[in-house]
Amino acid sequence: MYLEKVDQFLSKNYKKPDFYDALTGLISRRYILDYIKYLIDNNIPFYVSMLDIDNFKLVNDNYGHSIGDELLKQFSNNILANIDNETIAGRLGGDEFIIINVEMTERSKIKEFFNNFYQQKHVVRKEYVINDNSFYITCTAGSASFPKDSTDFFNLLNLVDKALYKGKSKGRNCYVIYDEELHKNININTLNVKKVYDIMNDITDAFVRGRNFEIALKFSLDKVVEVMGFTGAFYLDENLSLIATKHSNIVNITELSWGDIKQIVEDQNMLNLHHIDYMKDVNINVYNYLMRYRVISLLVKKVRFATGNFGYIAFTDSAKSRVWQDKDITILTYIEKLIGIFKTYNLK
Repeated sequence: MYLEKVDQFLSKNYKKPDFYDALTGLISRRYILDYIKYLIDNNIPFYVSMLDIDNFKLVNDNYGHSIGDELLKQFSNNILANIDNETIAGRLGGDEFIIINVEMTERSKIKEFFNNFYQQKHVVRKEYVINDNSFYITCTAGSASFPKDSTDFFNLLNLVDKALYKGKSKGRNCYVIYDEELHKNININTLNVKKVYDIMNDITDAFVRGRNFEIALKFSLDKVVEVMGFTGAFYLDENLSLIATKHSNIVNITELSWGDIKQIVEDQNMLNLHHIDYMKDVNINVYNYLMRYRVISLLVKKVRFATGNFGYIAFTDSAKSRVWQDKDITILTYIEKLIGIFKTYNLK
């Protein structure tokens, strides 16, 4: 009975152009999260696990993103080759993945699954070879179950995060199954602070390594989207020139005028919209434009430094009613300040 419901979700969505992640072929972030909501709405029991490849950043830093991308493809193919019909895998972004085991509620079953994953099937703790380069790959995983651990979507993912954080604090290369008694007091904010620090450190490196402004900014925006998991990011300068992420749904701003843009942001330093319905009564041109490019949630900040105004920096998401978090605003503000410094002092 449960598998019929699963098939209904897949049949309804699999032909949609963004159902699969473009790089790995796994289910995309949007639909893997929608799938979790669907299982909860239909009261279908499951375990959900998040996996992070350990120290993947070192691969990108030392060998380049093309090697890193190929490693992600091989790793994803290995996941797909070693899961059954009741298990679905997706990519959250970067080196973060989700595995969902339907009808699995017993702790012993998910433990058996990961023992096979780590030891018998060697999806991880495995050597991957790319262009004569050898990488021994491990990962850290955290798991929690519906309905045993939580019946709420956001709380369930928070518990998975706690389990994942526990695994990382133990030294990585392991899996942790959420246990209320053992893990309830874990402060997940510690993990969020570490994630923000790592992103800001990468962005700073990009700007100070002698790269030109546009290359550094584009790298920074791509990095933020990859790690934080929203749809896109862009910078619109004072001349209406656009710098956007490689998969941004905003690619052409010429349909809007400066008058349109100033009307929605000019009177406030930041515009934080969890849903763009607000735009209907403010500027119908902007609303129609955002709808056409499937922007549902929008976070925009005016770029200002000293006495200068240097355009706008924005994060976008096509998910329904994303609530922008403090960490999103912190990173947006940090990039805004870097842009302001570069523009003010004409740094290249």
